[in-house]
Amino acid sequence: MKCSMLSDGLVIFLYMLGLERGYAFAPWMGGAPPETLAAVERWKSRGEWDPNVDREPYDGTNSTAHLFRGFEGAFPFYLDITYSHSLQYMAIAGAFIGVVWAVLGSGRGAVGRGGALAGAAVLFLCTVSHPALDMVYHDAYILSGNRTLTRVAFLDGGLWQNARLSAVGFILELCLAILPYMIWRASRAPADGSAETGVEIQRDHRLFWALALGFNLASLYLLAPGMQYVAWPVGYR
Repeated sequence: MKCSMLSDGLVIFLYMLGLERGYAFAPWMGGAPPETLAAVERWKSRGEWDPNVDREPYDGTNSTAHLFRGFEGAFPFYLDITYSHSLQYMAIAGAFIGVVWAVLGSGRGAVGRGGALAGAAVLFLCTVSHPALDMVYHDAYILSGNRTLTRVAFLDGGLWQNARLSAVGFILELCLAILPYMIWRASRAPADGSAETGVEIQRDHRLFWALALGFNLASLYLLAPGMQYVAWPVGYR
């Protein structure tokens, strides 16, 4: 779980270093904010703007009324996250984590070399899986360093940047959360038949639903739209 979310943790760190950025542009803004327009100009001057993929932002004037009016989904941002959400960068991070795990785990008698290598492979795949899956939700990249060269964003910008596809994204995330959990539950058996063990299993089952559905999905598909279309417009204006 921690390795699969490493990309999102790195965003915060790299944002503080100035290596990654996101610039908001939602339809209710009436036009792209000045900082977003400035970022677009910087990307153009650096060759990091692809007119075939990037949508020219409407600046709020009548002369450019035909231009893009803003992202309608739960994630209304132009993105430059080419390190934390690139397959190349996260493959390097995953390989490092896997090697450390293999070296530390191979000496343990209960794990052995085969178990340590299998664990390292799982950690590597979990680390790389985040940018690979995010290609369906928002901009993600194959190589790091330039936001246009190897960017991938399926489904007209991604499920999180297209309001028409929000229901599809919600159902997809439910499946991604529930199906692996059901497969894992089916492969396990209680340690014993005691009532105490049954209570603990039910407690863990409720905890999964609270975390996977209550916190994760509700925060994205309920709280995020509420912030975007209610709280942020009030504060912005």
